[in-house]
Amino acid sequence: PARDGQFISVGRIRDFDPTRYFQELPRRFYQRYPRELQFYLASLILAQRDAGVAWESLDSHRTGLFDGASRPTFAEWYRRLNEAHGKPLKEAFTRRDLMFGIPGQTIGTAASLFKIRGPTYTFTSTCSSGSVAIGHAWREIATGEIDVGFATGHEACLAPALFSMYG
Repeated sequence: PARDGQFISVGRIRDFDPTRYFQELPRRFYQRYPRELQFYLASLILAQRDAGVAWESLDSHRTGLFDGASRPTFAEWYRRLNEAHGKPLKEAFTRRDLMFGIPGQTIGTAASLFKIRGPTYTFTSTCSSGSVAIGHAWREIATGEIDVGFATGHEACLAPALFSMYG
């Protein structure tokens, strides 16, 4: 909703502190991650803690990650493109920037950090992406393909361009 040309902030996380969630990860691993990736990793850590299992106790080949996001990395690219305005692309983006800008990289990073070797999927199917991820995780468990599945949904694309589009 707009008020006098300004958008009202709805659903924003303003006090997110990654150090609250990532005690077992070296700071250098997450301090420069895009915020969306930090949110995703925090959701996995909270789910793992809620389940009362240690990452090390899981059979890495029989554990899967299933993520849903309708516009993965949109906010990060929107921010970076605005910062890069007028610069040649070679100067504006590093290889690391490009790597973290690939949709699905959030789940690849999580699989690497937590040593998950089972199926890893990112679903981008509109606003229902999280539900699709849960359904696929359930199916993999039900068919006996995996023993444990971490299914999540996340969005971090509260960029002004999207507010304008929906307005």
